[in-house]
Amino acid sequence: SVSLILEWMDPPEKASKGPGVPKVMGGKEMLAVLGVAEEGLTFGEWRLAAGGISTATFARRIKMLKQKSIIHQDELKRYQITAATQDLADLSEEDDE
Repeated sequence: SVSLILEWMDPPEKASKGPGVPKVMGGKEMLAVLGVAEEGLTFGEWRLAAGGISTATFARRIKMLKQKSIIHQDELKRYQITAATQDLADLSEEDDE
């Protein structure tokens, strides 16, 4: 004959989830990074400072910002924020895609 002894145990605590996948920096945050650099940033410098954005996504965002005349490249090929006539709050979330 087989005997079983059952012992009550509390269920294991749920493992706390980590912070998850960090959100990729959007257009507004990219502009904030660029705004700190008084002499502007090259593509590589800006992408590195923005951290974690794929080259393709970063290039698309730069293209959008240039089309909206929010940024420009100077003669040294460094990106600068253009004297703003548009409020950054008008930069929609879909522009961050």
